[in-house]
Amino acid sequence: EIPAIDPFQFLREFNEGQRTQITCSVSQGDLPMTINWLKNGGHLQHDPNIETKMISDFSKALVFRKLQEHHAGSYTCEVTNIVGSANHSATLRIKVRPRWITEPQDQSVLLGSSVMLECSAQGYPQPFITWMTSTGNSQVMQNFNPIHMDGIHKSQSSNGSLIIHSAMRSDAGWYRCQADNSVGEPLQKVVQMLVNAPANIETESATKTIHIGRTMILTCEASGDSPLSVEWLRHHSPLVTGKRISVNSNGFGDTVRAVLEIRNMNAHDDGQYTCRATNHHGQHSQVFTVTVLEPPTAPHNVITDDITSRTATISWSLSQPASVTIQYKVAEESSWSASGRNISVGAWTTSHELIGLEPFKKYALRLFTVNELGVSQPSSTIIFTTSEEAPSGFPEGVRVVSGGQRSLLVSWRPPKTSLLHGPLRGYILAYRRQSAQGSFDFITRPVTAPGLPVEEKYTLTGLQPSTFYEVAVQAFTKSGLGPLSSPRIVHATDVDVPSCPPVGVTCRSSGRRSIRIWWSPPQSSCENNSVTGYKILALPTKNLCPVYNAPWEVNTTNLEKSLDFLPPASNLSIQLRALNSAGIGPSSQPILCTTLDEEPGAPENLQLRVMSETRVLVRWEPPSGCHGTISHYTLSYTQRNKPQVDLHVRAGDMENTWKEINDLTPGIRLEVWLTASTMMGESGPSTRISVLPTQTSSSPPIALTGRQVWQVSEGSGVTLGCRAQGAPTPTISWMRDSQAVSSSHLIQLLPGGDLHVNG
Repeated sequence: EIPAIDPFQFLREFNEGQRTQITCSVSQGDLPMTINWLKNGGHLQHDPNIETKMISDFSKALVFRKLQEHHAGSYTCEVTNIVGSANHSATLRIKVRPRWITEPQDQSVLLGSSVMLECSAQGYPQPFITWMTSTGNSQVMQNFNPIHMDGIHKSQSSNGSLIIHSAMRSDAGWYRCQADNSVGEPLQKVVQMLVNAPANIETESATKTIHIGRTMILTCEASGDSPLSVEWLRHHSPLVTGKRISVNSNGFGDTVRAVLEIRNMNAHDDGQYTCRATNHHGQHSQVFTVTVLEPPTAPHNVITDDITSRTATISWSLSQPASVTIQYKVAEESSWSASGRNISVGAWTTSHELIGLEPFKKYALRLFTVNELGVSQPSSTIIFTTSEEAPSGFPEGVRVVSGGQRSLLVSWRPPKTSLLHGPLRGYILAYRRQSAQGSFDFITRPVTAPGLPVEEKYTLTGLQPSTFYEVAVQAFTKSGLGPLSSPRIVHATDVDVPSCPPVGVTCRSSGRRSIRIWWSPPQSSCENNSVTGYKILALPTKNLCPVYNAPWEVNTTNLEKSLDFLPPASNLSIQLRALNSAGIGPSSQPILCTTLDEEPGAPENLQLRVMSETRVLVRWEPPSGCHGTISHYTLSYTQRNKPQVDLHVRAGDMENTWKEINDLTPGIRLEVWLTASTMMGESGPSTRISVLPTQTSSSPPIALTGRQVWQVSEGSGVTLGCRAQGAPTPTISWMRDSQAVSSSHLIQLLPGGDLHVNG
């Protein structure tokens, strides 16, 4: 079984010299066991006042015969057996009266300096340190009062020492430091602090001006601990008194006053005088500057520096302190009295910045000194020129006139000379369309006649016709650009014909011989001027009746127009052009419009050929005129005492203008007539003709097809049909430009007589 220790502790805090003991009892755990006492985690050191006693196999006492300060600490009972170990600790605290770590000592400090009165103590509990004072220069320690620690003048450090900042005379006296922790009598000590005053001159340094020949008096007052002496020096040596020079010193309390008097001052008396105070604790000096005022002399070493377009820095040297008057004028101006401008600066000043000058201007400058005795002669005249600056004025007399449909002529005069601020280098013309938003376009032009106020001219080209432009001109020098002329001139180029055609042209049929056309004006950027009207050109395509081949031209001011009395069933190419006061613009891209079909006329040139007693061949020609596309023919025939027969012949077939009538009754006259039809209706009947079908043994050949125009896309193929009648049966052949056609890789003669052309 692991050992278990009954808890124990020291019941109170003890004073030095007392006795105590503590017992470690093991309440459980297998024997045998070892019991040991430890201090602060280590073995107990040999001490005649400490004894350990084994009370039984399971308890051991720790005995203190006479407690001392070093006995304080943490004591641990450690028990060990074969199974394991256990421990328990208790803390012994011993009260100890205060004793010095740093004992206070007498101190001295210079007036205005900081000092620390050291005082620190130790004991248990930790002693509390307080300071009291009996101030003043009394040699008797009495009436000690607590010190108020304000943290500014007086404060206490963490170890208890007293800190005094910027010591004053009232801080001198007796100080008592006391350390107390309620164990025994408090520990205290009284020390003395002396505040020593070093020599200090109370009179501030000054500058004194005195007229030549007069008497000067300088007073110097100093304070500090005695013995205190005050003396006057010049050039670092004591001033020698004599017939003209005297020093009178007197003292009262801690203060000494020394008065220096110099009679009949001359130029050699000009300079610095030093008052020096000395005592055992240090010395202090103050310098007094004396200026002996003589009649003024002109400044010398006058120079100009850091010249800009509107400022110049002037510097000079003076023989003696004096106020300075700067006089300057434009160099070309006549006299100083009429044109000179004056600026006054204070004494001792040796430089000044002139402001408010004009750029690129030559100036004359001179200086005077002024004091109580009068005004000096002027210095030598200095000539300087200010630097250039960008013009502050704009070109004058700007005029703009039209130079044609795409140009403007601009003329102007230079800015006023007073606003150029430097040699004129050139001009920049700025222009843009009045309706445009954004930046200008710029053109740079050199000066035509440098230095002369001549009129400048320039032609702006490449402009849009019939367009208003804003135009402005600005001058520039080496230093930069001037302002744009104002107000900006607005002028228009001459009118040009519209540069773009109308857009969005559309049309559709509005009747058998009419079409209606719509469109929009040209784009605004292309108009060049307001469009006043439009010209419509309608051209018929190929293969119309000759009577309609002439073009139609119509003018209008509207954005739509109907064209009437056009050929029916015709393709028309429509183009539009915009008009203005300058002429007519380009044509729009052609579009195709188609008029509606009309009822056709009757088929023409009707022919009959008897092929046998029961067969008759009918041939005809299409109706003349422009009527549209024939969709079919109606062939009607009759024989006496037989009903009428109507046959439909498709106009698109190869037999579109012939038809063979079969199964007729022999010996009975046949009457035949035709009508033609388009999508708009059927024509009236053609002329009626008749024939008597009879038996024939032969008939000459007849070609039944042809007289057609085929329009074919390049690269495609077409089959040309050929039909013939005759007895005996005719032979079919093909000719091209009077040359016989035979089969090849592009041409094929088909069975039955048709010809196929490929590629």
